[in-house]
Amino acid sequence: MMEYLSVASVALFEFWLAYPAAYALKMPWEQASVLIALASSIGALTTIFLGARFRAWVLRKVSREGRIVKRTKRFLDKGGTVGLGLLAPWILGPILTSLGAMVLGADERQLARWMVAGIWLWAVCLYVLIKYTGSMDWMFAVAR
Repeated sequence: MMEYLSVASVALFEFWLAYPAAYALKMPWEQASVLIALASSIGALTTIFLGARFRAWVLRKVSREGRIVKRTKRFLDKGGTVGLGLLAPWILGPILTSLGAMVLGADERQLARWMVAGIWLWAVCLYVLIKYTGSMDWMFAVAR
């Protein structure tokens, strides 16, 4: 039970770090992938729908020229909300990407829809890669 809570708590904040955590805790990949996608979706949706107050606070405290906002703006300009949502796990993770998109004024409902779709898409892709390659060594090699 503790391994599930550990992986879910990591996945709430960072999609990619949850996979090595699940690997280290020897969780079954089917369960780990669903848990990671579910927890990441909950984290992103919570951030998006509670983001109005946060957006106002960020706009007061943080410059619109910050690294997260600049990077998110580049993806938002190129691919729109759809592209940003689908690539969110790759960019900065679902939470930071959704915060950046909220600061830039992205539509909440459309962002939520595509963010969840992107999280589940990448969870399925990673599940297939891990399941059919038989290991996570490729993920660690890419990180180097």
